[in-house]
Parts: sequence; C-alpha cells; structure tokens
Amino acid sequence: MARPLKILLGIATFWPIFYIFIFLAFTLFSVLTMVFMRADGGIPGEPPPEFIAGMLALTFFHFFTIIELLGLMIFYIVHAIKDPQLDANEKIMWVLVVVLVGFIGMPIYFILRVWKRPEQQTV
Repeated sequence: MARPLKILLGIATFWPIFYIFIFLAFTLFSVLTMVFMRADGGIPGEPPPEFIAGMLALTFFHFFTIIELLGLMIFYIVHAIKDPQLDANEKIMWVLVVVLVGFIGMPIYFILRVWKRPEQQTV
C-alpha cells in the first residue's frame, strides 16, 4: 500500500477515537446551552435553535462514523484474511480482535500490520 493511502487509512482508522471526545464535548456544550440559554425568555420546555442545529450536526457525524466503522471492519477483516505474512492462527486472532474490540483493535492492527509494512513497489 502506498504511503498516501496509508495516511488516509490511518486518519479514517483513528477518527472514531477522536469522535468520542468530540461527542462528549458537544454533548456537554448542548446541555449547557439548554440550561443557560433559556434566560432569554424563550418558551419553557422548547429547545433553543442552537441546540437543534447542534443535534442535527451531531446526528450527521454519528451516522458517518457508524458507516465508516462498518466499512473499516470489513476492510480489516479482508486484509487480515488475505495477508500472506500471517499464519492461520494469527488470521483468526486478528479477525477476532477487529470484530470484538472494534475501534480499539483497528488502530492496533493498522499500526502493527499496515503502517509498519514496507510500501510495495509498483512496476
């Protein structure tokens, strides 16, 4: 795999970990918005427009991350199965790691099996 593709795959692989922190920060911001923005005389019980816009953005990123995780899981399972440098036991182990540990196992596989492997020469 060429270095630019490795970099793109690495960004995609580490995105879910960064997204967790973005999600937590955004959730905290949304809760604080709900608590403190009602001082403007808005209707009690009705969320402010900032909250609704934020939830729509968060929903988009949430669906994007879920679809990306499914695609990455398929990619890493196929990559582990087709890797000629792995024996049968290692292939089973890596497939189980990717499936059971998910977004924690994928970066580990990426670092150990994709990033450290030398780039293939194209003829």
